Amino acid sequence: MSQLAYGPLLQTMEARSAKWVAEVEIEGCEFERAEEMASLATDLALVAVQFAVPKYYSRHMSRITARTLPPTVGSVHISEAVPRFSTHNRFPGYGLSVEVFEQFIATQSTILESVGRRVANFIDQSAKLEKLERAWSDAAYWFHEGLAEPQATIAVAKLETSIEVLFAAGNPTECKNRLCDAIWAFYGLAPNDPLPTDPTMTVAKYVINIVTARSRVLHGTFSTLAENVEAQRADVELLSFDMLRLSSLTLDKYGETSAPKDDARAFLAWLKTLRQSQTGGTTP
Repeated sequence: MSQLAYGPLLQTMEARSAKWVAEVEIEGCEFERAEEMASLATDLALVAVQFAVPKYYSRHMSRITARTLPPTVGSVHISEAVPRFSTHNRFPGYGLSVEVFEQFIATQSTILESVGRRVANFIDQSAKLEKLERAWSDAAYWFHEGLAEPQATIAVAKLETSIEVLFAAGNPTECKNRLCDAIWAFYGLAPNDPLPTDPTMTVAKYVINIVTARSRVLHGTFSTLAENVEAQRADVELLSFDMLRLSSLTLDKYGETSAPKDDARAFLAWLKTLRQSQTGGTTP
């Protein structure tokens, strides 16, 4: 019975070099939906690990039934009648020791616990801030997909979608406005302020570059297969990573306030008011 029950699972794990099994308890729904919920909850939990472990190691950490690449990729090419062979390791976390992994996890316990609350709220569907929690989970899923996406243009579309979903932006203009609001709320930078990493670039221009990159990919202005958008990918990856991380931490605090409104606008307004009280500054 043990072989019948676990044999196919263990065979799949061996073929894909998987070492971990996620155990998720789902109540109150049919098997098919429970299985789907458990899989999605695992994806959200993996986002927490990707927050804790540097992306060099964690980028391709995924379910073997979802976004994982083959553990090794072999190739043969012929040049001037001479065949050449190569093998590429695709193991997530390749080169990362158990000791260092555990150090990353131990030092990032705060964000792991915070995302754990998001995962729990996704599973039991009884969150106090239902809309904001759902938006965070949706955005985290898009981020998880975009981080593992090999094609840069598609990754840009997925990662920027993560930001739009996080702040419930209904259109590109609204996304630009809310992203500017979020950057001020989280980092204290107004639209006309220069970026700390690039004094020649203002926040407003930075936001426009990120938002329009997705639109250009999806509407054909950028070629999906020929365009080089690695710079845009790096920007939107960094921003979506940090926005999701900070949003989870601040949702914990927002949920503890008296009568918090379950709305993205209200959440950003609260964040801006909080920054004002802490810095004594004015809202741009």
